[in-house]
Amino acid sequence: MKTAGITPIALAGKEKWPGMYYWAYLAMRTAGVDALQKADADKDFTGDGFVRAGQHLQDLVDLQPFQKGFLGAAYSSPTGQAATVGNGKAAMELMGQWAPVVEADAGKGLGADLGFFPFPEVEGGRAGSPRCSAEAAGTPCAPMPRRKPSTS
Repeated sequence: MKTAGITPIALAGKEKWPGMYYWAYLAMRTAGVDALQKADADKDFTGDGFVRAGQHLQDLVDLQPFQKGFLGAAYSSPTGQAATVGNGKAAMELMGQWAPVVEADAGKGLGADLGFFPFPEVEGGRAGSPRCSAEAAGTPCAPMPRRKPSTS
């Protein structure tokens, strides 16, 4: 995708909450929801599943999938994460059911060309981890264009 001028993943690095979803979902996929709840109660995220989540996140970052300047990008600004997807400049973002409205407000919006898919399973991870649903309030998932993103 990158060689075709398409950003694989839009991310608002200026605001910490959009990036948090990657580690949180990886932690759910590797350690499981019960382990996450226990770690939260115990204030101890040193377990193997959480370390593996961090390793998977580092592997993703090493691929350099995010748009240029993502560390300074806000979520809903005209050049931020939502607009990058809403204007068809990125293949996807990890976000919840509110994404289409923000993408349209910050960019052109994709309308019927927008699709969703669940966060991928992690090999060797925990089965039964939550799946995304565009209807489930606050459930992160990956909105993506149904059409090829623009390279211009």
